[in-house]
Amino acid sequence: MTITMDADTVIAELRAVVEEFGPDHKVDRCSYVSVVTDNTQHREIVPNCIVGQVWNRLGVDVDTLSKIDKNKYNDKLTGSALPDLIDLPFEMTEGARYILTEAQTIQDGPRGEGPQPWGLALEAAERWYKKVK
Repeated sequence: MTITMDADTVIAELRAVVEEFGPDHKVDRCSYVSVVTDNTQHREIVPNCIVGQVWNRLGVDVDTLSKIDKNKYNDKLTGSALPDLIDLPFEMTEGARYILTEAQTIQDGPRGEGPQPWGLALEAAERWYKKVK
């Protein structure tokens, strides 16, 4: 079954992610997943960046997110462009792509200023949401 993501769905999930992690949250290294180890040395793969969080909440499992991270296109593109280049188990509307591209771009620090807080990424995504609605 293919998951379809539209503008309303992704903006709602972006809001939920920022609500959960807080507007000041940011990641040091952008990847869709990261490996965490607890005090018993148990390793777990978990969603990492804001787009990885959204995709996971909408049904994309961490194994698939990990494969996306390892894809040769990943270092050149924002996550929302990937479905045009590799086979993914979901589809996105054009509006959803614009919204996630903007969130990813701001999160990563668009002008070389380094990772930005997720609250700023959400604000930018909200502006795109108003344009595509």
